[in-house]
Amino acid sequence: MENKTSKYFKYAIGEIVLVVIGILIALQINNWNESRKQVNTQNAIYLIVKEDLETDISEFELFIQEYNKLQKPAFDAVLNKELTKEDWKNNPNYMKVMYGYEDIGISQRGIDQLKIISDFSNNLGQGLTSDINNFYNKHMLEVNISTDELGKQHERNYIYFQSFGWYASFLMQNKTDGFIDSFYKDPTIKSRIATYYFIFRIYIKELQNYITNANALIVKIDYHLKEI
Repeated sequence: MENKTSKYFKYAIGEIVLVVIGILIALQINNWNESRKQVNTQNAIYLIVKEDLETDISEFELFIQEYNKLQKPAFDAVLNKELTKEDWKNNPNYMKVMYGYEDIGISQRGIDQLKIISDFSNNLGQGLTSDINNFYNKHMLEVNISTDELGKQHERNYIYFQSFGWYASFLMQNKTDGFIDSFYKDPTIKSRIATYYFIFRIYIKELQNYITNANALIVKIDYHLKEI
């Protein structure tokens, strides 16, 4: 009787062990599946980040090309050459040195999604994810500061020029004689244009830095995705 009880007890223990092992294996498989899902989601977001970077690079390069073609020569001419009234009238781009800029934004679809999944898993905060976060933290700060400074200087100039009697006709009818006369009589206008140009160049430099580092980050993303 004791032998039967002992055998039954050992059998029961063995069955329990097998059940526990089965549960552990099932949990491990489930954890592996969940981890695989997270990695797949992460890699899909990496592709979105890459698309965002490529979009930004295209937009920024186009903006810089337009700047080098139109705005930079206008700034250089207004600040460094002895322009006549006819020069001003024959080149409309010269008038743009006193106003106007394009507020360029950085695409954030990918980085926003990447931050969300990183919040749910500490394991996803390493390597490439960390590089991407560092890239956006750096460049969003720098580009935003430059954009804000450019906007503030633009607003100062706008408010300043509003005080002139010719401003309404310039704004509504595109009459330039009043501004041209004031440019020659009021030295502070040239100083304002020089300040605006200085800030604009910083803005362009930040965009160029973004392009350089974005291209390097795209290489890292491509390398990572090829390794999976």
